[in-house]
Amino acid sequence: MTVNAAIARCNKDIKLTKTDSSVYSFLNHKCYSKYDAMEGSMYLSMTAFCNLSVTTFYAKLFSNDNL
Repeated sequence: MTVNAAIARCNKDIKLTKTDSSVYSFLNHKCYSKYDAMEGSMYLSMTAFCNLSVTTFYAKLFSNDNL
């Protein structure tokens, strides 16, 4: 749940265009598909942190503070 809370907090600061939003979704989908065939909590954790990495990257690039 900690990763989900961090992602939700970062998403509040991100303002994306339609194109940027589709790339963001694509990258998050890649996180899921990378470990999709794997089972176990380790792979769930790796997927969550992959999603967090994408979100923090986008938060740094597209933060409302940067406008």
